[in-house]
Amino acid sequence: MKIKPGLITLCFLAGIAVCYHCFPKVLCSPTAIYITLVIILPAMYLTKRHPKKFATIVCISAFVCGAQRMAVCNYAANNQLRPKIEYALERWATDARNSIEIRLQNVIEKQEDRAVASALLLGNKAQLDKTTKAAFRNAGVSHTLALSGLHVGIIWGLVCTVFAVFKRNYKTKIVGVFLSCVVIFIYALCTGMAPSVSRACIMLTACKIGEYYGNIKDKKGTLYLAALIISLCNPRASLTPGFYLSFAAVAGIIFIYPVLKASIDAIIRCNKNSLVIKKVAKHILDLSAISLSCQIATFPLILFYFGKTSGNFLISNVAVAPLVTFSIYSAVSSILLANIPLIGKLCVYVSNACLTLLRETVMFFGS
Repeated sequence: MKIKPGLITLCFLAGIAVCYHCFPKVLCSPTAIYITLVIILPAMYLTKRHPKKFATIVCISAFVCGAQRMAVCNYAANNQLRPKIEYALERWATDARNSIEIRLQNVIEKQEDRAVASALLLGNKAQLDKTTKAAFRNAGVSHTLALSGLHVGIIWGLVCTVFAVFKRNYKTKIVGVFLSCVVIFIYALCTGMAPSVSRACIMLTACKIGEYYGNIKDKKGTLYLAALIISLCNPRASLTPGFYLSFAAVAGIIFIYPVLKASIDAIIRCNKNSLVIKKVAKHILDLSAISLSCQIATFPLILFYFGKTSGNFLISNVAVAPLVTFSIYSAVSSILLANIPLIGKLCVYVSNACLTLLRETVMFFGS
């Protein structure tokens, strides 16, 4: 019996959930950890020649490790035990966010657009008024305000464009990818390391490492790896709705989107229209398929956590997704280049126009 990474990750997450809801204090004791090691390690050694039994022991070990990791996390939180570097990183991240907020105040004219820009770049939704929040929610695009893989992917594209100079040969490509990963993780740190952002950063890094060292493209494996790393570093993050929604959305893209894409490709091939019309139609249908894949995968969770969902999410997502991309690109460009005489003014003008158009479009679909 082959040990599947996804099963190990699920067992680890199950251990975290059981420990959180049932017996957090018992598993945190040194005696419990010692007894676990005494029982499990010999069992793994004795069953190494029996694949089925060995896989069972590994899954049980993952479950127990998850439970004990959660117990240790609870103990540290209750006794306020935090490493000094965590405080230092929090202070640095707060200062960085404040600096970006100040820059946004200087380049974005309207308060409503500035609030949307702050939510898109930093995940700060405190400045959004009730009308704007309701419009995003009713239009079915409120996920664009919650930092996720969409935002990390856009920032990644911008960073890769900046570091395109390193794409001359294999060694410089590795340097460029390394610098891009560092910038992405710094961005994630500035935004507070939300589970969805952490997941996107880990998956991007794992995919790029696999691509440059063996051309390995295992999307499912990177998804399981991201879930395991996040739950190891912060077990409580795996108990939040954002964690489940983020991973469910990506699972929808991995498992459901290829089926929809195959149907779209078949329809486009049978169509006898011109090449330009085919490309435009394919692009729109692909965006719709991605949105539908995410919606199908997250639909049960949305109903469970929030009790309702939007009916026009397909149309609104196709219209809003490109505007979000342009708004983030233009906002970052205006922050970085605002002091350059001619280019800075152009970036600021484009940024204000994109944010206004985005907000008005959402208000239209959400009304």
